Amino acid sequence: MLFGANIEGPLSLDEIAALVGLSRRQIERLFKRCVGQARRAHALSVGAA
Repeated sequence: MLFGANIEGPLSLDEIAALVGLSRRQIERLFKRCVGQARRAHALSVGAA
């Protein structure tokens, strides 16, 4: 599993994009479509930024 194998810390968006064969921008658009807001806005709303 992609995330279970990475125990050293979180993967960057660029690393995830490369591993799944999508561009960074494609992942950002998918996140916004699924969550309803951009990653940064979501992080701020949940206090993760």
